[in-house]
Amino acid sequence: MTSGSEVRIETLDFDEAYRASLQLAAAVSESGFDADGVLGIATGGVMPALIVGEALGLPVSTIRITRPLTGLKRMVPLRHLPHSGKQFLRRMEMATGLYRALSRRQVVGSLEPAPKRPVVIDDSLDTGATMIELLRRLQRQGVKRDAVLVAVLTQMYSTSRVTADIAVFQLRNLSFPWSRDSHDYARFLDYCKQRNAPEQRWR
Repeated sequence: MTSGSEVRIETLDFDEAYRASLQLAAAVSESGFDADGVLGIATGGVMPALIVGEALGLPVSTIRITRPLTGLKRMVPLRHLPHSGKQFLRRMEMATGLYRALSRRQVVGSLEPAPKRPVVIDDSLDTGATMIELLRRLQRQGVKRDAVLVAVLTQMYSTSRVTADIAVFQLRNLSFPWSRDSHDYARFLDYCKQRNAPEQRWR
């Protein structure tokens, strides 16, 4: 990844994100990992998890893991900002180190019953703090790291505290259609609704 002052954010539209999720499903299948379920981290891991679960014929569950910055960002009317303004704020977030500094995470909801050999899905793996918190929760429930396959659309940093077992993209900072400021956000919501995904999965 480039230095903070050179952070480049690429935007994937709905169709591109869908194809990337299909690639992720194919990679998980080819890995030969003997999974008994798919666990998506909301919000970013929901659509990829649904696609992976459908492709592999596995049950899909989701969990939300929050950080302090999430609530702050929801207070800002990003959808009303021009695209250039949104990209500027994202670059500043990454360049100033704020994204990494606010590393505390909290698991919201229950993992009962947790899959014994889950494929854990997220859209991106950056600092690794979110994944570490989930792996700790799984370990407390008797699921060891070697019984978990971590699969993401993009591994943003080579210095992450966790390395994904499978990543479609490497060292790319991507903005996805499930971002609330995305022009394709409505398509993402429709996709979840059509698959009868409970609202707490993607809100």
